[in-house]
Amino acid sequence: MDGITDGGMMGGGMMGAAVLWSLAVVLLLAVTATAIVLLVRRAGQADPNNQGRHSSTNREAREILRSRYANGDIDDEEYRRRLASLDESA
Repeated sequence: MDGITDGGMMGGGMMGAAVLWSLAVVLLLAVTATAIVLLVRRAGQADPNNQGRHSSTNREAREILRSRYANGDIDDEEYRRRLASLDESA
């Protein structure tokens, strides 16, 4: 038999390798596309200059300051000084 009728160079081994490489390429493309989509979504949700986190932290600090003032842990002067400091950082 000649090479064409019995499988020749594209016999079972080479054909299997071609299928595996094709699957590997498709899988790599799918993983890359998924990574890009996740990065774009995360970037869209990110808050520029961390304003959301900063305002939340500032709000929490004000609550703690009010609580300490109400409990008598700090006096009027200390309360006003720290409140002014929080206003400057906002």
